[in-house]
Amino acid sequence: MLALCAFACRPAVALADYEGRLNLAVGSAYESNVFFAPSDEQSSASATSRLDGTVAWNSDASTLALSLDGLYQPYLDSQLGATSAIDAATTFTHEFEYSRSKLLVAYANASSLVDAFQTDGEFVGDQRRETITGGATEEIDLSETTSLAADVDASTVSFHDTPNGVVNYDYDYATGTLTWRKELSERLTIGVGAAGSWYDTGDNGFRNEVTTIGPAVSARYAINDRLSTAVDVSYRRDETNTRYFRGFAIDDTGYDYFGAVTIRRELDNGEVAIALRRTEQPSSTGTQDIRDEAQVSFRRSLAEKLDMRAITTLIDENSGGNDSDRKAVASELHFDWTVGEKLVASFSYRYVWQRSDSQPSNEQAHAVALTLTRSFEHGR
Repeated sequence: MLALCAFACRPAVALADYEGRLNLAVGSAYESNVFFAPSDEQSSASATSRLDGTVAWNSDASTLALSLDGLYQPYLDSQLGATSAIDAATTFTHEFEYSRSKLLVAYANASSLVDAFQTDGEFVGDQRRETITGGATEEIDLSETTSLAADVDASTVSFHDTPNGVVNYDYDYATGTLTWRKELSERLTIGVGAAGSWYDTGDNGFRNEVTTIGPAVSARYAINDRLSTAVDVSYRRDETNTRYFRGFAIDDTGYDYFGAVTIRRELDNGEVAIALRRTEQPSSTGTQDIRDEAQVSFRRSLAEKLDMRAITTLIDENSGGNDSDRKAVASELHFDWTVGEKLVASFSYRYVWQRSDSQPSNEQAHAVALTLTRSFEHGR
């Protein structure tokens, strides 16, 4: 975080207008199968406290935003320890006459119950996952209708106090794109360029490195005022180099496509969206997986102070050349009731189903939560 002082501590750039927002949330939840294991399924109640805060300083051309999120969730069960998480991020954006820049530095530290359990559901201890992320985006106007955009994101992930029986590898991961964009009309924009990623993990006796790179195309098309679609697709060369102790190595090269297709429809009092995605998934198991997703989301205002959100995601994940290592379904339903000007009551339901090669039986989990959120705002 101190690296941001180069931006935050520069003199004289008057970020005069500032606004702050703080959300305090308390709630209770019931979860089934907290171990998410096919045997020894266990249900537990829990209490949740959450803190979300954002402060932003704005000038005519620049914005500096600081955010902090925290979560503490003790389970009312003697076998379960409390889970907690903290996320902090700093974002700096600046608009020049013919370009726009954005820098991001983020830190996250969270405990994980799922990875801290053996497959038989026995609690073996807590584990913490620490993530440090940096990102940069630059867009330059070449003319009134063309632009050049570049972005890169890099993360380093480490695991602490991992219990015996749970094998996790620290890993580094980075992605980047370079795109030339052309606005053909008010409704259609196309882009061509390149996309790539890098993944590296291992310890003294094992190392796995995966690199992808290839051409990429994109398009944004507004079919009408309410219906739009977005396409981002890349076809990449995939190189994997796995090295074991005593100099033994395996090299593998292939080709695969990645990207996303999204269709969005605005309603009179809501929105519906359909998305298809294929992404690289960095993994703590030593491999970089490929995940296929199909997602449907729906948002609707039921009354002046009552909103509903629903989302269902189908997941097919594979690694190491297998057809499918894991299939899963995740569905969520949310109701938000605005009790007062700054007080919101929320009800949430979540259902998860999965089947994997390591645990061929079906695994299911349910969760229900009630939350009250109080907002505090200040600006000048």
